[in-house]
Amino acid sequence: MPDPPLTVWIPGNQLLADHPGQQEAASRTGRENIRVLSIENHRLLSERAAHPQKKILLVSAMRHYRDELKDMGYQVDYRRAPNFLAGIQSHLTSRPAD
Repeated sequence: MPDPPLTVWIPGNQLLADHPGQQEAASRTGRENIRVLSIENHRLLSERAAHPQKKILLVSAMRHYRDELKDMGYQVDYRRAPNFLAGIQSHLTSRPAD
């Protein structure tokens, strides 16, 4: 029986080409069994004291990173959630084997 996909959560401030979490997961289960979780945290974006253009840039970078990972063959679960906890819970509810 094949192993279920292993989820790696990559926050928006760690959009690295070869993220250490991805590398570790790939060494354990193989790249084809990695699912990357990315969460657009609406509370953080609305409360953070940052310029609106900076917030737009962050969201844009996260979405481009998602697309690049998909192009590289990763499974990506991109969530828009009110906070990180809700995003993680939503992910785990829809993918309980992870």
